[in-house]
Amino acid sequence: MTKYMVCKYFLTIVISGLFVWTGCTSDDHTAVTFTSLPESLPEQLCASDILNDSYPFVYPEQILRYDSLLIVFDFLDRESVFHVFSDRDGRFLYSVGRKGNGPGEVIMPTSPTIDPTDRSLALWDARQKRLVRFRLPVSSNDSVRYLDYRQNPQNSSYFSQIIAHDGSYYVAGHVDPLRFGKLEQDSVRVLYSDYPLLTSEDAEANRSVWNYFPCTRITRDGRKMVQSCYVGAALELFSIDKDRIQSDTLLAFTPPIYRIIEGTRPRWVGTIDETLLGVLDVQISDRYIYALISQQSLTSDPLAAEGSAYIHVFDWSGRPVCRLKLSRLIECFSVDESHGLIYGMAFDEESGEYQLLRINFNSDDFQL
Repeated sequence: MTKYMVCKYFLTIVISGLFVWTGCTSDDHTAVTFTSLPESLPEQLCASDILNDSYPFVYPEQILRYDSLLIVFDFLDRESVFHVFSDRDGRFLYSVGRKGNGPGEVIMPTSPTIDPTDRSLALWDARQKRLVRFRLPVSSNDSVRYLDYRQNPQNSSYFSQIIAHDGSYYVAGHVDPLRFGKLEQDSVRVLYSDYPLLTSEDAEANRSVWNYFPCTRITRDGRKMVQSCYVGAALELFSIDKDRIQSDTLLAFTPPIYRIIEGTRPRWVGTIDETLLGVLDVQISDRYIYALISQQSLTSDPLAAEGSAYIHVFDWSGRPVCRLKLSRLIECFSVDESHGLIYGMAFDEESGEYQLLRINFNSDDFQL
């Protein structure tokens, strides 16, 4: 088992330990039809250069870009979980989010989010059941400031991610009936509960397939959202209108192959050697969805399964428009569409270290 999959397995066990039995509802949806990723798309060959190959990353899981900052979420770092770099030259600036249970400290962080309304960087601490926020500095003379947190809203053990928009926070959950909701002062308002049937085994297994490390992204205007599937490759596209969420399009490419982890209630899935990894990361703009898709099994090529050299680009109707072929395998990324840049994290086999890359592409060449 590779280092990447050891981390995934560890997280699965930790999260499953938070579950309690809540009962489930049966969904009468028709099982989805899987289609292959299109092979005849226009393809861009994307050159890359190394921005930083000296910082000792432990397990970089996500890259966020804000203004001129690249914020790397390093889940397993024992000191701090965020490391901030200049997007111009890759220079390390500072770290924030120390491990611990004091003010401004975290124990079990989940995927972070940025709220531009107050320049805050936020995450949900699944162990402490609280929303932890930091204000990013405006200039180099400023320092990062710890803000506030909201603690113990109802059913907060079931959160897998929070997403900021316009001063509020949407919640992605993993126990029925909470798939998507909105965080309020001491509770969560459920907005959406349904899941497409990627597996017909039962409703709990299907829900778990969708919630095995999904990526959930909302556009800046708060009107569109996407969620990805990691155990098998799928993307579900949503529209949002005044907190009313509607599923618009489902793109399903790889059926899930998994095992049921013994003793979990509700039922929870894990990977096996034959699992074809799906969407490793997804980023969005107002125009496009960028999906880093693996489709490699853990036995056929473990190193390739950890990352991908292909980013598939779709419009918001679900139509494929381009495939970006990268010069390196990357595991997570961020997109600066206006400047034609992708920032990706690659593992260098020779040094055994992660490298922060800058990758060039041209969205003006996408098939319209």
